[in-house]
Amino acid sequence: MSQWITDALLAVGGWDTQHPGDIPSWEQNGYDHNDVNRVLALVKCGAMFPKAYSSVAREIERKAAACEERGLTGAACLLYGRAMQLYGRAQYSYYCDDPRKRLFHADKLRCFHKVSQYSSYRLERVELPFGESKIYCNLYTNGSGQKQPCLIILPGMDQVKEEYHGTIQRYAMAKGLAVLAVDSPGQGESLANGLKCSLETPEETCKTVLDYLEARDEIDSGKIVLFGGSLGSYWGTIWTAADSRIKAAATAMAAYGRKDFMFKSANPKFRANYKYMSGVYDDARFDEMAEQMHALDIAPKIEAPFLMIQGEFDELNPVETTIAMMNTMKAPRELWVLEQEFHPMGGQYGEMFAGAMDWLSNALDGKYRPGYQKGVYWKINGEFVEGNGSPDWWRHNEWK
Repeated sequence: MSQWITDALLAVGGWDTQHPGDIPSWEQNGYDHNDVNRVLALVKCGAMFPKAYSSVAREIERKAAACEERGLTGAACLLYGRAMQLYGRAQYSYYCDDPRKRLFHADKLRCFHKVSQYSSYRLERVELPFGESKIYCNLYTNGSGQKQPCLIILPGMDQVKEEYHGTIQRYAMAKGLAVLAVDSPGQGESLANGLKCSLETPEETCKTVLDYLEARDEIDSGKIVLFGGSLGSYWGTIWTAADSRIKAAATAMAAYGRKDFMFKSANPKFRANYKYMSGVYDDARFDEMAEQMHALDIAPKIEAPFLMIQGEFDELNPVETTIAMMNTMKAPRELWVLEQEFHPMGGQYGEMFAGAMDWLSNALDGKYRPGYQKGVYWKINGEFVEGNGSPDWWRHNEWK
């Protein structure tokens, strides 16, 4: 019944019925506007997504190959990047170990290597041993060999490491940051190769990744920062509390609180996807695990400067929860609440991500000292209401 309802809403109202404001955030991350429109025009129910994504991706990849043959390597690099992201979306559409999922991962990886070949910067595929499995990452550096501060990106539950390809180039590398985008256990390429997530894997992954970055000559290990989006905001909170090598963190598309909204009230695809990510299919065991998936007890342990960003009407994490969490923190912290935005924050995604990069750079420069706390309500009309982040229509500045 839940799938029927989801498909009916999709057919009548389009993608916004699944995630209001999602498409603009995709485009900021590098998806081409026309590619997205072509995909959505082919979709009337959820089962149609893999075919739509992969069909458009193949057409773009063929165009990329034609440009490559003609020596138009800049155009080829751009087109291969677009195809790479669409193949990533195609594989995500399977919440099981379907052979097509692995095939679409192979398609994505083929395009990744072409992007790496023709990019003006250095782009590497990284495989980190993790027990009997591996964690897969993409490392972006300027190729100079000189030490760079480094940004770790933790994507959300519905994302893969290639999702941030556009924003990494446009906003992070423009600030002089090297970037390591991570498919954590349960995500993307790591999941496709059998690595599931658990309550313990975030801290274990954090240590593995930071040990790797410390060993890289071109990474300034004293200037490692983190951005976590959506479920990555929950994982990012855990990472920042667990390891002092993370000098500052910015987290957005909030998932700090208890997961009742995500796994019981919201779109049923979230629960189905996380069952696959974790390998926990029994409902009672799943609910027991989900009950522990919150950052409310972890936040007070953070010592590094910490930025939280969320939409005013986030359907997965109420503003009240985030304000309450901020009030328990001891680290320098700041909260931005974006007016009228839902979970994806698509209407203000570009300025949000660019602002987060600025904030992290300021943190590395020592701007946020012990005792620092600020909340800002970003209004659409350009007004910034300072207080604790609560919307001004609540008629007070402190939520207790």
